Amino acid sequence: MSLVEFRNVFFSYNQRDYIFEDITFSLPESGITSIVSDTGKGKSTLLKLMKGILKPSRGTITVMDIDTSRASKVKMMSLHTRVSIHFQDTFLISNIDVFSNIALPLFYNTNLSQSEIDKEVDRVLDLFNLRYLKYELPSNLSPTESKLISISRAFSMNPRLILLDEPFSQLDAADKLRLIEIMEDYKNTSKIIFTTSEDVTSIFSDSVLYILFVKNSKEVTFVNRYDTNL
Repeated sequence: MSLVEFRNVFFSYNQRDYIFEDITFSLPESGITSIVSDTGKGKSTLLKLMKGILKPSRGTITVMDIDTSRASKVKMMSLHTRVSIHFQDTFLISNIDVFSNIALPLFYNTNLSQSEIDKEVDRVLDLFNLRYLKYELPSNLSPTESKLISISRAFSMNPRLILLDEPFSQLDAADKLRLIEIMEDYKNTSKIIFTTSEDVTSIFSDSVLYILFVKNSKEVTFVNRYDTNL
């Protein structure tokens, strides 16, 4: 069974210049998958298509048995509650503190009580050793702290699918190691997909999706590490 499936997908922002042309692949339900390519080759776009933020120009994208190009708003809202995403731009709201930035999606997208939301925010902050930043405004955070807060938000409520866009960039060795440990802990209950421009950071992933260029055309190649000597 596959959790994410692309079938004959084309995508263009302007209906002329295609970012992806006729790509087909499926990703397993569990484990960690890395998406590897050079900068600016479509990795972020691929994550947004998986999240349902973008719709394919042609073809079919199915995530957790939901066809994102044809699903109703109700089904898409249901999907969004089960799929989290960390963007390279952290998208922290500048005039509210760290606690509120993490709590706000829980307030709007779940039926948790205020005390339950408080506990969940504390849990993810503790997971990343960030409780000391709980009441800081984003303007008081370093770029690395902002990134880690954004990543921690993606792990709140244990979503079924966690999408992380270049999560290791800007992190020092200790933060990278901690993030890898967290991803390893989560991978049996949450499918984790992350993008990287550095192939070395994909070493610990279970499978790899390579975005390659062959004869001026883009090719997406899926490699399952369990089936290869990579």
